[in-house]
Amino acid sequence: MLMTLLRAPGRELRVGELSESLDWEKSRVSHQLTRMENRGFVERTRCGAGGRRTGIGLTAKGRHAAQSAILVHAGNIRRYFLDPLTPEQTVAIRAWSEQMIDHIEPRHDEATGGTTGGTADETVGDGAA
Repeated sequence: MLMTLLRAPGRELRVGELSESLDWEKSRVSHQLTRMENRGFVERTRCGAGGRRTGIGLTAKGRHAAQSAILVHAGNIRRYFLDPLTPEQTVAIRAWSEQMIDHIEPRHDEATGGTTGGTADETVGDGAA
């Protein structure tokens, strides 16, 4: 929930928007928001025409908690998945990753005026190595 609010415009959403983005029932969101509000991570705000709707905003403490979680998560990915790789495995994974990125999001080639890589609509692979 903190990450959803961190990525939201203005770091604020209406309860219904938050519920939809998480695919949670509104009652579950409400209970979680109460717990998070008690811990100082979020605050209720007035939004909409005339301030008739309740929004949920991320506090400075909530932003800090979310950003700290991102750093810990990134460190764990590096420690458990990337650091143990051999140089050869790193090269292979990088080549595969770049191939997938080119396949999904072709880059414009300035030299030829065309694109490099495939498109998301193309069939993945033809069985040839």
